[in-house]
Amino acid sequence: MIVNFSKPHHFTVRSFFKCRPGLSPKEPLGWRAGAGVPSWEGPGRSQRGNLATLTSLIGTEWEIETAGSVLFLEDVDEKLYRVDRYLTQWILAGKLRKIRALILGDFSGLKSADVYKILSTQMKIHFPVVHTPYIGHGKNKITLPVGANVNLVTSKKSLTL
Repeated sequence: MIVNFSKPHHFTVRSFFKCRPGLSPKEPLGWRAGAGVPSWEGPGRSQRGNLATLTSLIGTEWEIETAGSVLFLEDVDEKLYRVDRYLTQWILAGKLRKIRALILGDFSGLKSADVYKILSTQMKIHFPVVHTPYIGHGKNKITLPVGANVNLVTSKKSLTL
């Protein structure tokens, strides 16, 4: 969000300029995964956004396509029960059935472990789920183009375009 550049941080600005067109496919984005993730490597198409906003688009012509994606979700100032309701809608709508991986960004005020627990109690998870605080509305954030071809390597804690 461009509003985040009102008081830019070096980390955020550097990530923004690294995502310009013509970026080398091997260029790391500064992303770091959480610990305890099984070793997994694979390509996918980046899809991302605010969980509440994307949930409201399910069933409309603006609904995002998640099949084959490395899906990034984040939210800001939502209560856990609302995140539970949003994720339940994603599960019931089949939006997580064919994703390649799920990356949980910053859920400001919530623990990523609590968000993961919602998912794991409602569905059998057949894809890697990792966490990065650099997706969302925090001080430091990475820029990730929507629809970019990405490669996730959990053992190296890296994501490349």
